[in-house]
Amino acid sequence: FFLQRFDAYNNDVKCRGAIALANALSNQQFQTSLQRVNLGRNWIGNDGAIAFANALQHLSSLTHLNLDFNNIGDAGAIAMGNALLVKRKSHPSLKYLCLSSNSIGNHGVTAIARALQQQQQDDAGGGLEFLALAYTKITGKGAIAMAKALEQNTCLASLELDHTEIGTVGIKAIANALQTKNCTLKSLVLEGCRISNASALAMARAMKFNSSLQHLVLSCVVTPANADPWMHAISFNVGLLWETTEARTRARRQLCFSMPLWHQSTLFCLGSSQAEAMRGLFESHERLEQNVMQQ
Repeated sequence: FFLQRFDAYNNDVKCRGAIALANALSNQQFQTSLQRVNLGRNWIGNDGAIAFANALQHLSSLTHLNLDFNNIGDAGAIAMGNALLVKRKSHPSLKYLCLSSNSIGNHGVTAIARALQQQQQDDAGGGLEFLALAYTKITGKGAIAMAKALEQNTCLASLELDHTEIGTVGIKAIANALQTKNCTLKSLVLEGCRISNASALAMARAMKFNSSLQHLVLSCVVTPANADPWMHAISFNVGLLWETTEARTRARRQLCFSMPLWHQSTLFCLGSSQAEAMRGLFESHERLEQNVMQQ
């Protein structure tokens, strides 16, 4: 019998239970078989997260770890970042890490970003491919640290920073990172980050140079002033499709349109509550079609 998956989601495990579980799962009989652990919504706290961070160095086959809704703060995230650095040198098997809906701040995300900076595709076993830090306490400073990691990391494919306070400074830093040749990010979620017009424009400009991103989710007000840069970024593309869908938050509707970008499928979700803004975007699209027909 070889345990491959352990799922205890929403089971009131809490701190003491998490420590006991981490010790048990670190047992030699599970070290080369356990692949996925789901311990979300168990309020394990920093001590529980530290226990699992320590266990990572023993779990050589673990690929997925979900610790969302666990009241984990910076101490737990720092331990996890340090564990990723150690694991890179020993058993870099972890591909999926979810720390969303925790109390992680800038110190914690900086530790994780430092580990990501060291992960390269040519490393034995690669590195982390999916990281979720949505609904945390990260601000612009933490986003800047993550942006620096994206400039050097060549493994991470999906990053979720939605519903954080990274602000204009953080989004601009990430937009700049997307333009670097090392960036391999394919999916980026920034919904609910209070995206300003300036940061939306920075992201639009980044799309002209990024060749890896396939999926981008934003929530920002689309105005005639910032619609044109988005249209310009994909001006060579005549396969533009759009449709209105319900927003994730039910509080507003989103304008969603998908298009092939550098021969890849890209999804933009641009939240808008203003009819004038939507009309401006549609008019930009119509001008684009007319230009293509004239050519």
